[in-house]
Amino acid sequence: MPVPIKVGLDAAWPKRGSGFKYDSLSGVATSVGVATGKIVARGTRNKACRFCKLGYAPEDHNCQRNWDGSAKAMEASIAEEILTKNKQFEEENVILGTLIGDDDSSTIAAIRRECKHPVAKWSDLNHATKQLNNALWKNKVNRQVIDHLKFAFGCALKKNKDDVSGTGRSITNIVPHAFDEHENCGDWCKWKDDPNNYVHKYLPGGKALVGDSLRKTLDDILDKFWKNADKLAPCGSTQINENLNAIICSKAPKSHHYGDSEGYNFRVDAAILQKNEGTSYITDGNLKCQVSPGKITNKFRAIKDIKREKQANRMKAPAYKRRRKELKQGRTKNNKNLTRKEGVTYSTACAMDRVGNFIDESIARKTIPDDLEFVYFDLETTGLNNKTDEICQIAAKVNDTEIQAFIMPKNGIPPNVTKITNLSINEGCMYYNENPVETISLCAALLAVIEFLRRLGKPIILVAHNGFRFDVPLLIRDIRAVDLWDEFNEVVHGFVDTYQVLQKMLPQRKKDQLKFNQGDLARDFLGAESDEGAHNALNDVTVLQKIINKIPILKEDFRSHAKTVSSVLFEMRMSARKKSLECLQNNVTKSMMLKIAKAGLSLSTLKKCGKYALAVSLSKPNDLGNADNGM
Repeated sequence: MPVPIKVGLDAAWPKRGSGFKYDSLSGVATSVGVATGKIVARGTRNKACRFCKLGYAPEDHNCQRNWDGSAKAMEASIAEEILTKNKQFEEENVILGTLIGDDDSSTIAAIRRECKHPVAKWSDLNHATKQLNNALWKNKVNRQVIDHLKFAFGCALKKNKDDVSGTGRSITNIVPHAFDEHENCGDWCKWKDDPNNYVHKYLPGGKALVGDSLRKTLDDILDKFWKNADKLAPCGSTQINENLNAIICSKAPKSHHYGDSEGYNFRVDAAILQKNEGTSYITDGNLKCQVSPGKITNKFRAIKDIKREKQANRMKAPAYKRRRKELKQGRTKNNKNLTRKEGVTYSTACAMDRVGNFIDESIARKTIPDDLEFVYFDLETTGLNNKTDEICQIAAKVNDTEIQAFIMPKNGIPPNVTKITNLSINEGCMYYNENPVETISLCAALLAVIEFLRRLGKPIILVAHNGFRFDVPLLIRDIRAVDLWDEFNEVVHGFVDTYQVLQKMLPQRKKDQLKFNQGDLARDFLGAESDEGAHNALNDVTVLQKIINKIPILKEDFRSHAKTVSSVLFEMRMSARKKSLECLQNNVTKSMMLKIAKAGLSLSTLKKCGKYALAVSLSKPNDLGNADNGM
């Protein structure tokens, strides 16, 4: 009585497919025994032969051409040959009982057509997850929602391994759980412990999904998965096949075509030997050929096999997989931030695009240097509008070195501002606490500050409390207004907002819902008397410096929170673009307005280049998902 075995099968093609076009001239498929993890069979298909191309008759050489069909049909053909017509299977008295593979081909149909006995089909877990991801992405579901559903899908399969009914129930409950319907949830659902305070850990904003159209879309996508719960429940895997494909690619690179010669089969066999026996197969081959491999070769191969085994074991550990996922997420997030800050730097035909004449792209992003000087600065203004109000006092301080300047505003100082800052104007003179102070022009004041910073002899990072919301945009606005941008940009390399830094460094204060404004921080860390003289720029920078030294905050913490001048400028431009597009909000979704702004378009540029600008912005991938889904 033949013994049924379980094998995993996967195919690879030496030419990369585009997703739409598959025209490789050769292909290889391999089967792996689940019990042993060894390659048990392989087959190749070639549509061309090098000697035939040169005019040799097929009977005069070992012709490699053995396939006339399409590249897509190669996998099913090879599987049929190596799994149903395998003479070695007959010799070992085994038959194919279960096939593990992806669901991208008709392989199982071809095998069942040839087999006289039933053959079970298990789906590959990773490929099933990718199918789910692709279906969600195709329907423009939010990226964060996709990640949540993939995580839930993986949990549903792994926690119900080999339980078909449990797998089906868990899959059907994924969408209701995301929509806050927990009647059928199992013990794993934390909603039952505290319904009022339950937060969805991976969903946007920690809130449940809403929207009938989104619900129907997700139900339709997951419907086919629960209907195939019998294939998914065993949690089959073809990872070994995928790893072998990578080894084959290292020996038969896709940049070269080997399929029309015997060399391709030799390279595939070498990869299989390496997978089954380790790299020591080379020394074994030398001995078979009665060629001495030498001590160095033996030692090198033995060390390499030990390293490969250690690496394989390390990669299987959950901690390694978690760390790899964290690093990937970090790289993805960092790359998105860099792309957003740098603007369009590489895109198909971007240099030939007509819109390029109008789009105001961000300037190249400078990096934060290592040897820095952090200088505290503060502004006192005629109001809280950083678009229209004027600077009337500026101060900067580093250690015991300081500078301040008073500036006569063109439109005076409102009485309500005088009550706060104690700055007033009377008969063309400025007074602080009713004492006259010397004033200079805005240009002279900013130039004096730049010279003060230059004399420090190091790259400067300006530090302000709540600076990104108020002081920094206002300072950049006036620096550019008086045409000192080049001088400023030579000295100043970035900014730090201590409000953001302290929120990160003092989590307990945030948890206790204590305020982070400078007055409260000064009273809590320096005492009540430190609040005297508040809203004087020089006094404020002195107090801020004392607060930072008291906590203390290290330079490394400042550096990690620093933003370059160019990135701040880019964010200001983005904000201006989005504000200019607000008049379109009745006709355009928020995500589309953000997409247009990211493409470098404001309302004025849209008016200038019309449909061409929209064509470019709409052609960019939307990484925000579907804004109409209620997320």
